[in-house]
Amino acid sequence: MKAVGIRNKREFTIELRKALNDLKTAKAELECARRWGIVDICGGGILVTMLKQSKMEDAVGHIRMAMRHLQKFRRENDLTDYVHQDFLQLGEFAASSDYLLDNPISDIYVQTKINSLRIRVTEAIISMEFLMGKDTDGGIAS
Repeated sequence: MKAVGIRNKREFTIELRKALNDLKTAKAELECARRWGIVDICGGGILVTMLKQSKMEDAVGHIRMAMRHLQKFRRENDLTDYVHQDFLQLGEFAASSDYLLDNPISDIYVQTKINSLRIRVTEAIISMEFLMGKDTDGGIAS
């Protein structure tokens, strides 16, 4: 692991906090999408599908912002190896089938994608909080 200078360490901590906030916001959006997904499975219709998809898009946007915050440090320090950066996104097929088919089977399929992504985001949050704990404890090389 490469040494991190004081300035880089501060910048890293700031960017890590921003990324963590984005992931926590994404998790909240995914939780909302999950709730709308349950309503959709029970026969929510196109309006509920649109609300659910909107929450999913918002969540994915926050995940992308989090990844941008970490990107420059991934290139410079390899310190973000602790963080899973290969999130499963709701695929084109799942989003399309959710709108086109709009039936319980496609709704359940999309719900499994939402739950999978929510678990991955939660794992990343835990990893990042661990990394921040190492940073504040002086565990990262300085």
